[in-house]
Amino acid sequence: ALTGNLTLSSDIVDTLSTVTFFSTNRVGQNGRYTFSANAGDNISISAKPPFVPGSDGNSGSGGTISQGGVMPARTTLTIYGPAGNPLASWNVYASTSSTVYPLNNLQQSGTFTLFVDPYQTNTGTLDLGVWKTGTTTPPDTSYNGAVSIDGPSLAISQVAGATGRYSFTGTAGQTLGLGL
Repeated sequence: ALTGNLTLSSDIVDTLSTVTFFSTNRVGQNGRYTFSANAGDNISISAKPPFVPGSDGNSGSGGTISQGGVMPARTTLTIYGPAGNPLASWNVYASTSSTVYPLNNLQQSGTFTLFVDPYQTNTGTLDLGVWKTGTTTPPDTSYNGAVSIDGPSLAISQVAGATGRYSFTGTAGQTLGLGL
């Protein structure tokens, strides 16, 4: 025989900013937090136990990082891209003081979703955040010139360490040799 309680909860839905709080006392409740980013952005997602003010009531000295009963013992975080495809997933544990997950050189622009899934019967609170850490400059995709198959040599001049891009027109399966 099975006895117990069934709890059906809607997800907590909000916008993820530099400081966002996820808090649930309902078993099985998840969170969905959205944020916007552009292709090429480098971002970081943070998750940590909530800060509990000290005896002075301030967020300054005397405060402690509360773990165990306040933060879910284990929570899975998953980031979904604008098309709904999963980009990254990782676990955060109450025994960890803070977790920062970097996502560099995003390949899409649009609205991303951070899905927060406390493990099994875990409930509690997490401090979440997202911030842009920079932008990856896309590589230069322009061509420095064109080389003709069986044509005259192309004179080039590249400084040490530079990349040169040269195009040619060929046929699939054609065998070619390149001389420098």
